[in-house]
Amino acid sequence: MRKTTIFILIILPIIIALVCICIGRIGISPSEVFKAIVGSEDIKGTVRITVMNVRLPRILLGLLCGAGLSVAGCSFQSFFSNPLATPDTMGVAGGASFGAAFGLLLGFDMVGVQILSFIFGAGAVLVTKLAASGRNHGPAVLVISGIMVGSLFSALVSLVKFVADAESQLPAITYWLMGSLGSAGYKNLALGAPIIVISIIVIFLLRWRMNLLSLSEDELIASGTNVKLLRTLVVICAAAMTSSVISMCGQVGWVGLIVPHMCRMIWGQDNKKLIPASISIGAAFSRHSGKINKCRRNSGIHPYGDNRSTVLHTDTYIEKEEYNLRLHTENASFSYPGKSGDEKNNIFKDVNIVLESGHIMAILGPNGSGKTTFLRCLMGMLKWTSGKSYFDDRDTNTLSSKEFWNKVSYVPQQRMATSSFTAFETVLLGRSGQIGFLSTPKKSDIEAAEQIMEE
Repeated sequence: MRKTTIFILIILPIIIALVCICIGRIGISPSEVFKAIVGSEDIKGTVRITVMNVRLPRILLGLLCGAGLSVAGCSFQSFFSNPLATPDTMGVAGGASFGAAFGLLLGFDMVGVQILSFIFGAGAVLVTKLAASGRNHGPAVLVISGIMVGSLFSALVSLVKFVADAESQLPAITYWLMGSLGSAGYKNLALGAPIIVISIIVIFLLRWRMNLLSLSEDELIASGTNVKLLRTLVVICAAAMTSSVISMCGQVGWVGLIVPHMCRMIWGQDNKKLIPASISIGAAFSRHSGKINKCRRNSGIHPYGDNRSTVLHTDTYIEKEEYNLRLHTENASFSYPGKSGDEKNNIFKDVNIVLESGHIMAILGPNGSGKTTFLRCLMGMLKWTSGKSYFDDRDTNTLSSKEFWNKVSYVPQQRMATSSFTAFETVLLGRSGQIGFLSTPKKSDIEAAEQIMEE
C-alpha cells in the first residue's frame, strides 16, 4: 500500500467517529466534544452526559463491531477459499443468538446475556468442529457442519421465543435479535472489546501467511508452514470476534460479507492489504450505517505431459549460496490397508533411488501405478510403510518441516486456481519457510523473489 492510502485508512474511521459524535438530536461542536472527553467543567451537564454516556460508547462499539466482523469475514473467506463465507459460517451466529435469547428468557441483565451469548457462540464452533471431524474431513465438510449447527440453534431460538412471555420477554428477544448498538455501555465494552482487539491483532500479524490458505493441501505442507496452527488460530480468532460482537449488539453479521467484498474490489485478494483495509472500512462503514439507521523457487516436482509422468530435480535456489544436495531412499515401500486387518494393498516395494544435485530423474508409468504416491512419500506427505529416505545422509524423519521445505520445492500435478494472485505474489508465497510465522516479507525476500522471476 502507498503511504497516502495508509494515511487515509487510518484517518477515515476517526473522521467518521468525530462526525457521528457531533450530530444527532442535540448538535455538539467538536470543541465541546473535546471538553467533555477531557472532563472540562466549561460545558453543560447534558452535553457531557450525551457525549460520555450515550454517543461515545455506541461509537466505540460500532467501530469495534465493524472492524471485528470485517476481519472475521476476510478470515473465513480465506480459510474456506470461498468468497461467500461469512462470520456465521461455522454456526457462531446461531449459537450466540440462542445464548442471548436464553439469557433474556432467564431474566439475566445485559452483562449476563452477553456472557451467555459468548459461551454458546464459542460452543457452537466446538460442536461444528466435532461434527466435521472424521475420516473425510475438510473445508466443505466444515461448512456443511456449520450450516447444520446453525440450523439447530436457529430452531432452539424459535423454541425460546415460543415459550417466552409475550408481554415482556418476547419483545426484548425480538428486538435484540434485530441487532442494535443501543445497549452499548462501558461494562459491555470491558467484556467484549479485549477479545475483539486481541483477535484483530493476531489476524493482522498473520495476514500475509493467510494467503497460503488459498493453496492446495500439498502446497500448504510444502510451504513449511505449521498448517494446523495457522488454521487453528484463524478459526479461533474469527469465531471469537464474531461471538463477541453478536453478544454485544445482536445479529449484524452481514457487515462481514459486504465489507470484505468492497475492499477486495479495490485492493484484490492479497490479505496483506485486504485485512488492514477491512479493519478501517469495516469500522467506518458500521459506525456510519449505525448513525444513518439512527437519524517462486527453481526446484520442484512439475507436471509433464498428458501421461502424468513426473520430473524431479533437487538443485535448489537459496539466496546466493551454492548447495550440493543428495536425496536417496533405502528399501522404500508403501501400501494402503486392505479390507481385513492383515491384508495390504501394495503400491510399490523396496524402491532404491539416488539423486545428486543437478541431476534429473523422470518417473514414468500409467495412471494408478503409484508415481504420485511415491513422490508424496518422498516429500513426507505420506509415511513410508517400510524403508527410509535421506536428505544429505540425514533421515528425513529427523528434519524439521522448516529445514526440509527450505531446500525442497513441490508443485502438485494438478490444482484448481482459487485466487487471483499475480505470478510474483505466488512466488513470494514460496518463501514462507524463510519468513517468521507472524512476520511479513522483508526487503530481502522481495529481492529474492524478483531475482527468481528474472531468471
